[in-house]
Amino acid sequence: MTQDFAEHVIKGLQEKRDNIAAGVLAGTLDHERYKFHCGEIHGLDLAVDHIKAVLEKIEENDDE
Repeated sequence: MTQDFAEHVIKGLQEKRDNIAAGVLAGTLDHERYKFHCGEIHGLDLAVDHIKAVLEKIEENDDE
């Protein structure tokens, strides 16, 4: 159940990241919006990495 939840959250965060990245790559943003969206992308990447690390830790503890 925990893994299903984590995978669902990760998928949602990655979809949000991809949508933001598409806007950045379009090259139509002014400098301030570009920086803001780059920060959002970075934050979403950090969130995904953290969720994956927590999920891995849970799986390790379940194996013990």
